[in-house]
Amino acid sequence: MSRYFVSITLPSDIQKQLDEIVPENRVWRKSKCSHMHITLRYIGDTDAAAIEQIESKLAKIEIPEFTLRLREIGFFPEQGKVRVIWFGAEKSSTLMALQSLADMHVSEIIKSESEHSFTPHVTLARVKSGVKREIAQSLIPEIDKVIECRIKSFQLMESRQGIDGLEHIPLANYQLKKNG
Repeated sequence: MSRYFVSITLPSDIQKQLDEIVPENRVWRKSKCSHMHITLRYIGDTDAAAIEQIESKLAKIEIPEFTLRLREIGFFPEQGKVRVIWFGAEKSSTLMALQSLADMHVSEIIKSESEHSFTPHVTLARVKSGVKREIAQSLIPEIDKVIECRIKSFQLMESRQGIDGLEHIPLANYQLKKNG
């Protein structure tokens, strides 16, 4: 079964930098480098007609290119045992406008609001059976750097189970407007 989402796929050099943040550990399963992205809107399972309409609506988004700044480790859920370790992005006005438009177009077509408020982040690892926040924090080195990259496009993605695990397949790539 396929699931769909709208995302910003990060450049491979940024994916490699992010991969180095969380060390290998038996407590969690690290995300594949090639899967490191920021989800703008999760769509889930839907039919081909809806995906076609979403593709068309997303193509009409006119947002300028922007600089994405990633800067902090975070955990989901906010309370209780940690299930996800992530690296967060600053909520720039351009990122938030892009997310808002993607969310609006998808919601309009699939007739369903997003299940979560938008926290711009890249998933670094999924914790196998949940651990206390203090333990997760103690296993991750202190991060005191900002990772920046220029965002020139966003994607409509399909996620499906493949021979080697989960595959992320771009269905459409949307260029952002060049500045100036």
